[in-house]
Amino acid sequence: MLEEWEQRSQNPLDTVEAAVVLLAGLSVLPHEVEDVLLQHPAVAEAVVAGVPDPYRGETVRAWVVLKPGFTVTTDYLLGWLHDRLPAYKVPTRVDIVENMSGAEDDSC
Repeated sequence: MLEEWEQRSQNPLDTVEAAVVLLAGLSVLPHEVEDVLLQHPAVAEAVVAGVPDPYRGETVRAWVVLKPGFTVTTDYLLGWLHDRLPAYKVPTRVDIVENMSGAEDDSC
C-alpha cells in the first residue's frame, strides 16, 4: 500500500486534489481553477497542479482534454481564464492533451 502511494505521489496529476499551490506567498487550490476550466463548453476534463518556479516557488499549470469536435487554443483558454479568475490563479501554462494519461509523459 505504501509503495502504491509513493508511486502516485511522484506524478502531480495523481495528487492534485490534496495539493495547494503556493506561489509567492499566495495559495491556489487546484480545484478552483479546474472548476472554472470545466465551465468552458470545449473542456471535457481539466487537471491543475503546481510546478516548480525559480522565482515564485511554484506556479500554476493546467492540462485539459477537449470535447470531441471542439478546437480552441491555449492562448484563448488563458484569456478566458483571465476574465474569470484573479491573475495569480491563472495558470502560466495550459496544455491541451488527448487524454490525462498522455499528460503524465510531459515534463514540468
